[in-house]
Order: sequence, then C-alpha cells, then structure tokens
Amino acid sequence: MMRSLFVRFRALSVFAVLLTAVAVASCSEDIQAGATCPLLCPQGAPPLKDTIIDAVTFDTSIAGFPPLGFESSLVLARRGDTLDSRIVTRYDTLPVKYSAAGQDSTIKRIDSAYVTGMRFAEDSALTFRDSASVEVYDVTDAVDDTATAALLAEFTPANRIGVRKYGKGDKPDTLRIVLDTARVRLRVITTHRLHIALRMVTTGSEQVRIISHNSGEGITLTVRASRDTAVAALLINPNSDFAPDKPFLSPAVADFNLIALGSPPAANALRVGGMPWRRVMFRFRIPSRIVDSAGVIRATLFLTQRPMRTGSDAGDSVKLHVVPVIVSDLITDLHQMLEFAGATSSYSTDSVMLVPRDSVRRGLEIVNIVRSWRGQDTIRTPRAIALVLGTEGNRPAAVDFYSIEAPPGLRPQLRLSYVTKLNSGRP
Repeated sequence: MMRSLFVRFRALSVFAVLLTAVAVASCSEDIQAGATCPLLCPQGAPPLKDTIIDAVTFDTSIAGFPPLGFESSLVLARRGDTLDSRIVTRYDTLPVKYSAAGQDSTIKRIDSAYVTGMRFAEDSALTFRDSASVEVYDVTDAVDDTATAALLAEFTPANRIGVRKYGKGDKPDTLRIVLDTARVRLRVITTHRLHIALRMVTTGSEQVRIISHNSGEGITLTVRASRDTAVAALLINPNSDFAPDKPFLSPAVADFNLIALGSPPAANALRVGGMPWRRVMFRFRIPSRIVDSAGVIRATLFLTQRPMRTGSDAGDSVKLHVVPVIVSDLITDLHQMLEFAGATSSYSTDSVMLVPRDSVRRGLEIVNIVRSWRGQDTIRTPRAIALVLGTEGNRPAAVDFYSIEAPPGLRPQLRLSYVTKLNSGRP
C-alpha cells in the first residue's frame, strides 16, 4: 500500500512540475512572432481557429470528500427536509484511574461528566433563529462504528445520555452538555471507551459548526471522579483506535460528520459540494491535431448551472475551483482519482464565484490544463479535471450543473481557440 501511495504521489509531483512549466512557457507564446524572425519563422501571423466541441466523454459526481475524519469543521444541523447532519466523536481510551493527594485511585464513581465543543470563530455572531435542542447519544455499541445505518440505529431513547436546550436569540461560543454519569461510569468500567453522537432537534432550521479534532481540540469530554473539588477533573480529547482489519482508517479519525439526511443530485445533474460533500470529474477526448499539434491559445469549458431554489446556503456566493486530476488512469477507483485531484492552491487554474440558486451558462478557463496534456500519454496523464468547492469540509453549500445526459442545449461543451503549427521555412 505504501508503495502504491509513493507511486501516486510521485506521479502527482511530476505532473505538477509539468503543469507549472507549461503555464510559464505559455506566457511567452506569441502568435505574431512570424514578422520578427523572417529567416527561421514563417511570414505573417498563423491563422487563429476557433471551435466548440462536445469533448466531455464521461462525467460523474462522487461523495466522500474530504475523507472520513478529515473535515475542517463538524456541522451539526437540522434544516427542514434538506439536511440532517450529526456529529460522531470517539473516546477510545478512557482513563480508569485518577490522581488524588498524590496517589492513583481506580475510578469507581463519576461525580459529573460533560462534553464541550467550540464553535467556529466566524460563526460566533450567529444566533439561534428558533428554539432547538442538542441531544447526545451513546453509540458505542454500533455494529459498525463508521457505517451510517449502524450508527443511526443507536439513536434510541435508551441511549440518549444528555440534552441542552437553546432559545431563539441564543449565541453560545461553546456547546456544553451535561451527560448521564451512570452511563459514563459504565463505559469507564466495562468497555473503556465511549462513542457519542450529537443531534440537532428543531421544528425550524438551525446549524452550528464545531471545530473538529482535525483542526483543533474537537469535542472534549470532562469527567470528575471525586466530589473533592481539590481533585483535578479528567480532560479527555477525542481519540481513535481502529481495529487492524481497517488499516485504511487513520488513528486521527476521531470525529466525523454523520449525514442522516442529505439531498442527492437531481436527474441529469452533477453536484459539487453539499453534504455529504461531493466533487465532480470530467474526462475529455480532444482531437490530437489540436491538443498535440497546435498551439492552444484559449480553452473554455462551458457548463450550464442548474438552479437550486432551496437548500443550504442557496443564496450565498461560493468559490468553485477547477483542478487537474493528477493520478494515472490505471487507478480504476474513481473516488481515489478524485482524492488525488490537484490542491486548489497549488496550480494556476481557474476559479469563479457563483451563487447556487442562479441559472446561467458558466465559462471556466482551463487552457493551462489543456496545454499540459500536449504530447502526454493519456493513460499516465489522464485528460480529466475535477470541480471542487472552496467550502468543502466546512459548509453545506452545493452547486448543480447539467451533465452530458441532459438535453443538448444544456450539456457541457469545450471551446478551443488555437493556431496550427506552420513550417519554419527552412529547406
């Protein structure tokens, strides 16, 4: 597995260098150069050609980004019938002893226990628009502790171990919820681990973002094992200890979003963003006489946005990034291919601000990516790109585009402006 990751990252590095070199070289390309070098170059400017083609041969929208446990925030939300996002946090190593008067003592009782989660600083001014409750459930006994169905089955009255009510206008910087001490004691003494899940309950529409363990402390568990206030409380950070049969799950996966209800893409549409967060991939077939033998001056991918009239953040602007897929086509797992799409901050590629509820035909410039395909093996360097929202792993905003299965006037198209390579004039 380590060797395969090395090969993929090596391919990523080679492609990054290639893409950067093409971008730099393209800056010096001058289609008027013929008049300045009469001996070696043809006289007069080469003719500029322009064409629009149905170059996209395959497109798909795939969920699961960022990977499990690597979200930058934990979204706790209930937004009508469009979103029910819950939070799972694991404490896989519970202490069984505490220190009192310089001596270690075995935990036999729990005086108090509570969980605390810090809100994102940029959300600190946001208030609850309606009354709502945040419920805490013990989901330790889930048959599969990462499977959605197995975890949702644990949301029963018997497993509810805490609740905190909020009223309209409340804007807490932290969520602090007192837990059932008997249940916490049971987990300390028997299983030595506790998995909890938070759920938002409201008749309105509410959302709270909590800093995840991936970007901060996450939701911490505080336990007092003695009534003596001089005895320090036990502060337990999220931690995970996955079984050996799940080597693909990092020990860092200590908390993650659990999507009980999300909105799938509509028919003939491709969704980027949303919850669960999605990326979109396009594969292209471009005539060799253009991509390999001509000088591409401009390449614009036209996509028709399918309006989202309702849903999370439908009226808020979001940034859409276009990035290359930089892993070999020999990788058949599409999720894995999209996971190794270029980082949005690493390449000179296009980005555009848009609003999910808009209905408009968008033009995305991908000339540097198309130029990087020149002369490259289409297997090792696939002619594919990915669409990624800047809010991925952070907000539930989503944007829909029509796919190649949509009516002809709505399908993706590629516009290419290029010049044919002329003879140098040498005998």
